[in-house]
Amino acid sequence: MIANGQTSNGQCCAVDEICDNGIDDNCDGLVDCADPQCTSGSGGNGTWTCAPLPTGTASNGNPWYIIAFDQTGAPACPAYYTSDSKTLDSVVTWSADSCSCSCSVGTDSYCQGRWNWSANSTSSCTTAAPTSGGNYLTFSGDNSGQSGGTGTLGPCNDTSGDPLSSADYFHGAANSVATVYGSCSPSTHTTPGSLSYDSGHACDVSGVGAGCSSGNECVPVTANGYRLCSLVYDPSNQVSCGSLTKYVEYQALNDTRGCSACSCSMPDLGCSITGERYYEGSGCSGFYYDMHTNCTKSTLSSDSTSYRLFLTDNGDFGTCSTSGSSAQGSVSGEYQLTICCQ
Repeated sequence: MIANGQTSNGQCCAVDEICDNGIDDNCDGLVDCADPQCTSGSGGNGTWTCAPLPTGTASNGNPWYIIAFDQTGAPACPAYYTSDSKTLDSVVTWSADSCSCSCSVGTDSYCQGRWNWSANSTSSCTTAAPTSGGNYLTFSGDNSGQSGGTGTLGPCNDTSGDPLSSADYFHGAANSVATVYGSCSPSTHTTPGSLSYDSGHACDVSGVGAGCSSGNECVPVTANGYRLCSLVYDPSNQVSCGSLTKYVEYQALNDTRGCSACSCSMPDLGCSITGERYYEGSGCSGFYYDMHTNCTKSTLSSDSTSYRLFLTDNGDFGTCSTSGSSAQGSVSGEYQLTICCQ
């Protein structure tokens, strides 16, 4: 080798040392980072350094990658670091969503039932009131109407097709009395919880050189706030960084937060039929006779033409109650990485 950039056989050498090819390009006997042209940046190929970064295979069996790393920002990648970069997230703090329910009533509930009765020729009423079939009148409606007797009088009904005789003794019994539930629609209301995290950036090195002592790598120096680091996929967080600074980062966040569905229900009305009032006149007018479960003689002077049932209920016809809608889900990192930095 001679000082003018030629070998002893007259072959020309490059003026500048290329810092990542493992070759003594300028024939000064120094390769890559061993050549001051690389470590001082005077050779026009950037400034390089010998950095104590882990390479090869990590303790978990996954490969190391040398990167330039910024934990909280994403400036332009430094020279000799590729634009094939990664967005990384860390330091995740979050709170659950706030959940509440509301219900809107579509149709009201109502009571439905049947009043069965039997006619007897004597005051002993030896014929039992039937629980099905026989002489009966049905009812389906709400708790509107006038008060009187036992309970509240329901809507007026026509009995012209099955009138009550004015001559006999009667007693009755209620059966098949139940709440017919209306409809209501639930709505779930969600207020998103908080989410805070650092979104950083990693740029892959375009190449590494030679010329460093064992345990060091010849790499380009970083700029724009980036640090020299090595990265490894580490889902179990088992890789140690030794004396270097360790960061745990994620390539994505999985946000499964939300609210469970609401449900709505309408209460039982506590429906009860305690008797029936029979009217001589149409439209529930004129003289009337009240029939209950005890045996009594009709006080009508003529057969009935209309009736009302004695009803009791709790009045919750258009009431909906809500249940459900609790916070669920969480925020977690995916594809966990360990990053070791100078």
